[in-house]
Amino acid sequence: MTKSNALVFLTPLRSVPEEDKSIALGIQSSTTSLLAWIPAPILYGVVIDSTCKIWEYPEGTEEDADWLGYCMEYDNKDFRIK
Repeated sequence: MTKSNALVFLTPLRSVPEEDKSIALGIQSSTTSLLAWIPAPILYGVVIDSTCKIWEYPEGTEEDADWLGYCMEYDNKDFRIK
């Protein structure tokens, strides 16, 4: 456990009464999951998709349905900047 992890874990334990410590850790864990781990893959996906030069769409799909296509070529210079 690193110093920052220890601080994140110990702060709610030291700042709430004894009978509320388990609920404080539960709320902290839920908040961390919702605010950090769930949006991160979505945000990374948006950034990576924004560097795509050529989109390919399978037969039978509409071109304006971006979620059905896949990238054939990325702009490496743009990808490095983002």
